[in-house]
Amino acid sequence: MEIDYAAAIQHLTSNKPLNLVGKTSLKELLAVLQQATIAISPDTGPAHLANAVGTPVIGLYATSNPERTGPYLNRELTVNKYPEALKEELGKNVDEVRWGQRVRNPQAMELIETGDVIEMIARSY
Repeated sequence: MEIDYAAAIQHLTSNKPLNLVGKTSLKELLAVLQQATIAISPDTGPAHLANAVGTPVIGLYATSNPERTGPYLNRELTVNKYPEALKEELGKNVDEVRWGQRVRNPQAMELIETGDVIEMIARSY
């Protein structure tokens, strides 16, 4: 699925990024992330690896609470749509659900808009 997502993103860009999805070992991925200027990622392993090596991370959160699982070095760069996703799926606020509550709606990440990410990129510089 990630390979398909990366190919779709690459297809939509005018400046073709280097697509390394599925082409690196874990050590190689860590080295790439360590050299990156910034990482943009949902709550996945690469986000936590980038955070661990000190690369700024723009975290994209809608299905999990970034206060629990977010990139602890860059909370100020997190796009947090978790409260909205909870409200849509469960009709509840963050303080009304258990700490580890996840949103299971596959469309929840669609709450994150391009402008949200662009704002965080600008904020990171």
